[in-house]
This record gives sequence, structure tokens and C-alpha cells, in this order.
Amino acid sequence: MNRFEKYGTMLVAVLGAGAGLWSAYIVYDSEKFKQPLDKHTAIVKSFTDQISSASQRKDEPEVLRVRKEYESFEESWRTKQQILTLIDSSIALPPAEVSSVQKELVASWVSGLESSPLSASMINKNEFANALFVAGNYQRAAGAYQTALAADPNSTENWVGLTRAYGYLSVLSDEPELQIRWHEMAVDSAKATLTLKSNVDMSIVSDKELSAIIQEAKKQLTKQSSRSSPLDTTD
Repeated sequence: MNRFEKYGTMLVAVLGAGAGLWSAYIVYDSEKFKQPLDKHTAIVKSFTDQISSASQRKDEPEVLRVRKEYESFEESWRTKQQILTLIDSSIALPPAEVSSVQKELVASWVSGLESSPLSASMINKNEFANALFVAGNYQRAAGAYQTALAADPNSTENWVGLTRAYGYLSVLSDEPELQIRWHEMAVDSAKATLTLKSNVDMSIVSDKELSAIIQEAKKQLTKQSSRSSPLDTTD
């Protein structure tokens, strides 16, 4: 029994315990909700069409083979929905409040995801970055958030995620030089988040460890604004 199977039986209890904890700082539009379902529907149709075609020509071995693939796909898709629900209930929490069981379960799922091209195709860049963050892999999460931002530079969710990933890299690093480097990158990311047109309020991020980073970003933005403001020339 692998780690994923070991913890899989605990998933329902974990999801129940995490229900209602997802913070309001992330808001999806309706299209983002539709996309995974649409992709699932398209793949299901592909499977059923192939099964129907094999049945019509009475190719029973092919019918059996494709049905097994389809069953495996559906099992993987259902697991994905459960894991994403778990991630959604955990992503806005400070990592110290996410249980080791949750982290290991997500980490095992990510590991399996990376070895399955079909399963990987069913998850978007932001979902993958959030999974890495919840699993505690902050450096890879930062890279994944950057990849997601390359596709959507105005994503509040990904900028907040990048800020948090750099922030925890700084907080948890034992090397002074890396602490400074990650801290500066976290502040820069927080500044980018605060200057988005959506005008996100970073106070809704509940990480106490990152409050100093957010405050520093605000102070730097205030100084930049005052330097760029024209002098008052009123008589």
C-alpha cells in the first residue's frame, strides 16, 4: 500500500474537518468553473465514442481495453475533485494550520499526477501551484505561480500565492542570504499584488508570518507614490 492509498481512506474525514475554511480572498469567474467540467465531458465523449465504435464492429478485446482505461480515468477524475476540495479548504490557511495528513495526501497526489499525462491535462496551472503550496513545496510553488502568471498577469490569486510562497521560503530558510533574497522577492510580489486593478486588500491574507512583508510593501508603495507626485504649485 502506497502513501496515497494509506491516506486515501482518511480523505472524507479530512474534507469534513476542512469544510468552510476556504477564505474569500479567491474569487473564480463562471468560465473558470466551466472549463474543467467541459474538458471532462469532452474526454468522456471520446471514450464512449471509441467504445461504441469497437462494439459495432464486435471487437470485444478493444471494448474491454477502452472500458478499463475509461474506468481508470473516471477514478482519477473523482480523486482530483476530492483533492481540489481539500486544497480549496486549506490554501488560505497558514501552513502551520494544515495537518500533516492533508499535506502528505496532496503531495502524493501531485507525485502521481506528474507521472500521468492524461491526469495532468485535467488540472490548470493555478490548481497545480496551489497543490504544491499546500504540500509545503514552496520553491516549486513559486515557480508554478510564475508560470500561471505568464498566462494571466492580472491574476490576483496567483500574485497572492507567489507572495506567500516567497514569504514562507524566507521565513523557513536557515541561510541569511537566502532569507534576504526570498524576503525581497516576497515584498516585490506583494507590491505587484497591491497595484493590480482589482485593488486587492492584502489584509485578508491570514498569515501572521507574512504581515510584516505586506506592511513593508505598502510602505514602499507609499514612498514611491510620494516621490512621483508633482509638487503643489498652488499660489
